[in-house]
Amino acid sequence: MSVVVERLEFIIELLKQLIGISNLKVTWQGIQQVVNTDRSLLRTRSQLGIRGTLTSLTVQVLSGSPDRGEIYVRMSLLDRNNNDLAQLGSGYLDVTGQTVWGNGAVLVREDDQIQVESWSAVAATILPRGIVLRDRYIAGGWAGLQENSLSGRGRMVLNADETVDDSDKTFTIPTNVRANVCSLWVEYTATSTVGSRVMEVHYRDTADDVIGGIRQNANITASQVARLHAILHGALSATAGILPTEGTSAANVAFAMVLPDMDWPEGFDIRVLDVAAIAEGFDDMITEIMTEEWIQE
Repeated sequence: MSVVVERLEFIIELLKQLIGISNLKVTWQGIQQVVNTDRSLLRTRSQLGIRGTLTSLTVQVLSGSPDRGEIYVRMSLLDRNNNDLAQLGSGYLDVTGQTVWGNGAVLVREDDQIQVESWSAVAATILPRGIVLRDRYIAGGWAGLQENSLSGRGRMVLNADETVDDSDKTFTIPTNVRANVCSLWVEYTATSTVGSRVMEVHYRDTADDVIGGIRQNANITASQVARLHAILHGALSATAGILPTEGTSAANVAFAMVLPDMDWPEGFDIRVLDVAAIAEGFDDMITEIMTEEWIQE
């Protein structure tokens, strides 16, 4: 009996399409999502409420001004039991605030759902929108944006610590972030306390174990001002000598180093310090670390 009913429904719908009944293009929109700002996952599901063919899908930013790399979104089609039916698209929102995730032809039922998953570093409100041909069933494929969160150009972030009276500083890769350290700039001002400061840069894992590092090739003495410049790519030598940065004053020295080209997972850190700890609570050290960051799903 059920087979007969299904066939009758199919014939009725086919007749409707042939004579142009209920072949309507409907604009669908889901639930607004106020994204998290700590890159943690936020998931919302919106019922379609329309039976037919989904032909396009977008994400619109209603509030906020996200730049490239700040909000990553993944969209899926689920049935009423939350079973995954199709991956509709994934990627970073572009700078215009609206991204076309896909188009084509995907059959949908009234109780199917659009699931929106977001990871964001900034405040914003987003809205999924789509076009559905109601009561029209078209066989076809779906061409959706499928961008991996770790691919493409990342978000450039300057991490500055200008706290004084501190010669031991640590920068930790934030939660849900994969980063590449592009450059490191350090300004070190030693007090009159006698002693040779030994500046080192340590790369550490989540257990604070040192897994690598670089060390200056000359010490900083009392009352000197030193600058350390480390870059990811370039012609600087890891064994460069003491270089004058302001005239030829012996009180101004610079050290040039080369950073390793590696991806840093969340929880790893960079520690810059005077390992001799001559005047740890009195010397001034400013650190500026430029990173390229991707959201880690």
